[in-house]
Amino acid sequence: MLEKIVKRDGRIVPFNKEKIAFAVLQAAIAVGGRDKEEAEKVADEVIKMLSRKKYGNSYPTVEEIQDMVEKVLIERGHAKTAKAYIVYRYEHALKRQGQKSLTYSSENIPYRKLWQALSWAVDKKCVTLSQIAEYVDRRMDSERGFPALIKESEAFYKSQLEEVEKRILDDIERIKIIIIAGPSSSGKTTTTIKITEGLKKSADVGFVPLNVDNYFLDLDDQPKDTTGDYDYETPQALDLELIRKHLNALINGEEVPVPKYNFKTGKREGVLEKLKLKSNDIILIDSLHGMFPGIMEGIDDTKKFKLYIETLSQVKDENLRFIKW
Repeated sequence: MLEKIVKRDGRIVPFNKEKIAFAVLQAAIAVGGRDKEEAEKVADEVIKMLSRKKYGNSYPTVEEIQDMVEKVLIERGHAKTAKAYIVYRYEHALKRQGQKSLTYSSENIPYRKLWQALSWAVDKKCVTLSQIAEYVDRRMDSERGFPALIKESEAFYKSQLEEVEKRILDDIERIKIIIIAGPSSSGKTTTTIKITEGLKKSADVGFVPLNVDNYFLDLDDQPKDTTGDYDYETPQALDLELIRKHLNALINGEEVPVPKYNFKTGKREGVLEKLKLKSNDIILIDSLHGMFPGIMEGIDDTKKFKLYIETLSQVKDENLRFIKW
């Protein structure tokens, strides 16, 4: 019989089943449920799972118990309650870290977006690898299988694109540069194409792509990483001063000669093309380094629209631990 648990601070305290049932009931109430008996059953199921484990001289941790509560809720079909319970855990985790709520977005951790991704996954019952595997197993079922999940994903992606387009259109008279940044394989190019296609349908606007890859420094001037290899992943590998000069010139209606970078020789070789904006043109930058401050330094913020893209995976493994993306 389970008698004790390990708190986050390492203290060993008596186990209290009622705390599990109460937390589950509170989560259920948050989404309109009030079934105390079902909350008790969830707590009982968690205890059974814990009893099947062999701890020897140790005890289960609070985190482990909460993971099991999530698993039981999901397996018993209480998706909404599971989502509310997950929010409860996140909120308390943020409080322990000194953050206020899930709507808070720090410079490095977009909590609100993380929550939206998690909420969507719970709603679609694809929050764990096993749930996703079930979709794959039903891949021939157009209503409940993998094709349906893809369709739902694409619909959500489309709604996000429409939101971005609306924001750009609201300031279309002032925006002169659109920067779409993100890590490799995040969908920058696809998103760039779709957004520009959507904007062209709604406004008399042209787009002038500026490929910053042509602004890499010659190899002789390239920075190197800790292993001594040339580091193309750092923004310092770019001729930032020339990029800024050309961007300012384009915004001011001047013509600029875009350099041509030869990746075989590692050198800039002549001019790729000459660019000049028309009155309704917007510069389009799709780059891994698009958000680096040094690229846009000195350019009026009101003339820029910045979009960062990343796959915020909120999928859990068989132990209900979030998989790092």
